[in-house]
Amino acid sequence: MSKCLAASILILAAFFSSFTATHAGETGLFRLTDRAAPVGIGAREPSLATLPDGRIILSWTEEKGAEAKVRMAILDGSEWSDARTIHKSSKIYINWADFPSVMALSNGTLAVQWLELNGTSDYQYDVNIAFSLDEGKSWSVPLIPHDDRSQRQHGFVSLVPHQFGGLTALWLDGRKYESQTEGDSFENAMQLRSRQINSDGTMKPESLLDARACTCCQTSAARTGSGDMVAVYRHRTADEIRDISIVRSTGGVA
Repeated sequence: MSKCLAASILILAAFFSSFTATHAGETGLFRLTDRAAPVGIGAREPSLATLPDGRIILSWTEEKGAEAKVRMAILDGSEWSDARTIHKSSKIYINWADFPSVMALSNGTLAVQWLELNGTSDYQYDVNIAFSLDEGKSWSVPLIPHDDRSQRQHGFVSLVPHQFGGLTALWLDGRKYESQTEGDSFENAMQLRSRQINSDGTMKPESLLDARACTCCQTSAARTGSGDMVAVYRHRTADEIRDISIVRSTGGVA
């Protein structure tokens, strides 16, 4: 079973258990307990993360009419906090494959990423990142990590915390990709880019990690025990061979 599939099953199992009555059951290996999460009608795109003290963060989206919300709650042992609205807008991009997520920095600060439409097309949107110092009760003004402001696709984000605060954001960037162009070329491609962001919102220069990546596949990243960062994504050759690739940063250089 792939890592992505296993993670998806874990997330879906935790999320859909919120719609059942709380109960416990015994199996041969585990004791399973359902916990009703404080999600609203139309909740979708669940994502799980952990705080440094082991508590669990659940984030999701909810739609009502023309407006959508990015929301979160924290599971502390057997009790969920009240649902907290991170952001609401009529321009939040909702997509089953490309969804918001919340993660915790090493100092307990929370970071969230979501996608905001910047044009009239379904595939014209920007990455938005914000920070919270009070476990999601209030959030900073969102920032956009990519320098490109064209009405193109920017998404499939991974956030990786730094050891001493801050994070690195990775995303697929469509500044060089024109999906309406007939035919294809080496230059007409989605890119994989990254940027280091401090918890105060200041940013280091943007980095190009791969000039050709698949247009609609999730990225994933983690930090090794030595502090290096490893990014995994789907590469796309000029001959249309698409396979999983790895980029590793050593001393801040990919």
